[in-house]
Amino acid sequence: MARLDDVRNVLLAAVLLTAVGVSSAPAQDARRPTRILLLFQQQAETAPMVEFAQPLRREVLHGLKGPVEFYQESLDLDRFPDHEASPRLQNYFENKYRGVDVDVVVPVGGRALQFAVGSLANLFSRAPVVFALNAAPQTNPATLPSNVTGRLGVASRFGPTFEMARALQPDAERVVIVGGASSADSTSVDAAVVGVAGTKVPLPVQLLTGMSLDTLLTRLHGLPRRSIVIFANFRRDALGQVFDPVDLIATMTRASSAPMYTQLRSYVGEGVVGGFVLKFDDEGARTGRLIVRVLSRRPGEPLPPVELFDKTFVADWRALRRFDLDPRRLPAGTEILFRELSLWARYRAAVLMAVAVITLQLTFIALLLLERQRRRRAQAELREQSAYEQTIARLTTDAVRHAPEEAPQALEDALSHIAEYAGASAAALVQFPETALGVPVRLTWEAPTNGTRPSTSALSSSHPANGSRLEIPLIADGARIGTLELHRANGAGWPASLIRRLDSAGEVIASAMARSRAVRTVRRGEELNRAVLASLSTQIAILDNNGTIIRVNEAWRRVAARGPSDEPRDGFVGANYLEECRRAELRGCDEARMIREGIEAVLQRRAWPFRYEYNWSDPVPRWYELFVDRLEMSEGGAIVTHFDITDRRLAERHADETRRQVAHMGRMALVGELAATISHELRQPLAAIRVNAEVGTRLLAANPPDVGEAREIFESIVGDDVRAVELIEGVRKLLRKEEPVMTIVDLNQVCRDAMRLLQHDAVLRGVRLELGLAPQRPLVAGDQVQLQQLVLNLAINGLEAAGASAGGTERSVVVITKRDPDHAEILVHDSGHGIGIDVQPHLFESFFSTKIGGLGLGLVIVRSIVERHGGRIAVENHPLGGAVFRVRLPVIANAPPLAGAAMSSVPGNDVPVG
Repeated sequence: MARLDDVRNVLLAAVLLTAVGVSSAPAQDARRPTRILLLFQQQAETAPMVEFAQPLRREVLHGLKGPVEFYQESLDLDRFPDHEASPRLQNYFENKYRGVDVDVVVPVGGRALQFAVGSLANLFSRAPVVFALNAAPQTNPATLPSNVTGRLGVASRFGPTFEMARALQPDAERVVIVGGASSADSTSVDAAVVGVAGTKVPLPVQLLTGMSLDTLLTRLHGLPRRSIVIFANFRRDALGQVFDPVDLIATMTRASSAPMYTQLRSYVGEGVVGGFVLKFDDEGARTGRLIVRVLSRRPGEPLPPVELFDKTFVADWRALRRFDLDPRRLPAGTEILFRELSLWARYRAAVLMAVAVITLQLTFIALLLLERQRRRRAQAELREQSAYEQTIARLTTDAVRHAPEEAPQALEDALSHIAEYAGASAAALVQFPETALGVPVRLTWEAPTNGTRPSTSALSSSHPANGSRLEIPLIADGARIGTLELHRANGAGWPASLIRRLDSAGEVIASAMARSRAVRTVRRGEELNRAVLASLSTQIAILDNNGTIIRVNEAWRRVAARGPSDEPRDGFVGANYLEECRRAELRGCDEARMIREGIEAVLQRRAWPFRYEYNWSDPVPRWYELFVDRLEMSEGGAIVTHFDITDRRLAERHADETRRQVAHMGRMALVGELAATISHELRQPLAAIRVNAEVGTRLLAANPPDVGEAREIFESIVGDDVRAVELIEGVRKLLRKEEPVMTIVDLNQVCRDAMRLLQHDAVLRGVRLELGLAPQRPLVAGDQVQLQQLVLNLAINGLEAAGASAGGTERSVVVITKRDPDHAEILVHDSGHGIGIDVQPHLFESFFSTKIGGLGLGLVIVRSIVERHGGRIAVENHPLGGAVFRVRLPVIANAPPLAGAAMSSVPGNDVPVG
């Protein structure tokens, strides 16, 4: 029965394999091959290109593991220099490859790359381009399209070759560069010239370019021996003949009377000395691997970056011997080809093999003689190893597996085990203190004598006065935490193998001691954290990364216990702070939403810290600040703190009230100083009202009465009355002590009103007042009374400074307004003596004054008003004399027009008002 089951299973497997084979065969045949277009700049049949293409094909076939079709085109641009710009060539490619899905285009050479990304860009728009055998600076990766990558040579191609030649020929007197007449030859010659010129010790350069082949050979034959010949390129001569440099290089080297160097590996072996060369086979293999990487990338994945290919130094032994060049001067790592081996080099393997056989026989005999001794030594070591392993096992059990609280007893057991293993008569374990003020702890052990039991003690410090002593340091985490001391009373030494094992045992003891210390440190840290949190009067809660409260301090618990809930709770530990805020939002508390969003921003590491102020009546009003900062832990979290800032808020209110009182006192003093001006301003309208009233009475008493003239006189009376009322109302505003009212203020109008009040005072002092207003009204947000007080204080200081100046100069005070897109400025310039350098730092200090009897509050009030309006004030001495106070305030962009604000006629920007 079992045999029938086996036969059935075999038949079933055969049927399945047949079905799989049949079904998979069409799928494999239907798979489209990968198509690769090799676009050669020169002829593809030349030896260097064949050497490059063969390893490329092998790497691609090996890496893709599937059918691959190679298409190969030769542009042959040296022989047909205008061919690449021909529309017929582009039409040839379009007609030939229309309908052929090329997967990757591989241009070989710089001009082939330009043709691929230029003329063939539309034909193969979906195929990536992997260029090869390109060099900088002719090819710049930064200017290539995104679908182009490849392998690029360094810019200095000929510099290392020249350095190699310079080392081999230190007595060289010139450099000769050989090149042909084509554009590609000229490019190579230019690169060679640049490479030679960039070296540390340049030599005179002679160019053998643009001549026929016969002429070139003659010139090479006549070169001095102390010349360095560098072959750049020679694809066309002056007669128009096209050559493959591989076919000419041997002829040139035979004709040259000086050593010749090159940059291509294919030329080495044809008579050139060597150079910093490119290996075409190696570069072909690396380019093939890059093509595999490009074709194997995932959809959407960018192309690999451009790779730089390296060259190697290669030299021909035969050429070195021909020109008597010392190979020891070659750069390190230079590959020397075609070396002729000496007798030792030829037969070294056979000689070494014979010596090895003899040595092996002698060694085998010696091993046989030492076998018995080794066997005995191994047995002794095995016994010692077994004892050591048992000791380590005991140490591990006693010292490591004990709880930290049992560490002292575990260390005593470990000390006795290791002392017995070492054969010591006494031992001591010294534990260094964990702090600078601690005392070392010493455990001792003594071997049993006369049948007594071994003993350990933490107090004994005795040890044998004579004998040998071994001290093993106990080190954990790079720090010495103790010492293990072992004594032998018989004076026996300590073998090196035993010391090594005792060191390992000491590491086990040190690890156990460090573990106990770490546990104690963690526990002390936890106790210290709890004590610090409990001692803080500020309410503190710690949240995890989800917003759940995981720890609070005692102040937080006391506040939480005052809540209305009767449920037992421990400061809401375990509750979610964010959920509590959301429930408060549903009850209509908008502050809870702002707090929740701030905490979420800190938890998500989007912003920190978060601050929010609120007040709470409990039962008296108090102010608190909520401060949320991130918790510096890998899993995240936040620290929520509630600070009581009531005292700070009360102090700020008191300071504001004090500033308002000082400003009011300043305005009172200002009005006192302006008393003469106010009296003068009121006297004029009142006198005009009286005169007009008398004239109007006579006009009405005439027969017949002149009613029209009387009406004009009464209208003039009304105007004079309005002037007097406006003046009195302005003084009342200055004297009134009230809360500041923030409105839109026109600084031009403020300056006009201030100058009108100061006009009489300026006349009395003999000072000219000038007003220069900005054409565009500077509108700011502020209190008009305070801004007028600011201008008056600065202008009065300017009048006093100008009035005290020498009589020979013109006394003046100029008030100017300016505006830019963001700020408005008020400048007050007087013609006084200016401000001394020693006075300027103290100008805005309280109770500092340069006037006799001055209170030193005027400029303090000015600075307070400027800062309250978000501005800045500065003072400087004008180059033409006097001081300039500059007030800079932020303007209101797109401000609405001022209701009822009338602009007085201003004929220009510099209007004298006194």
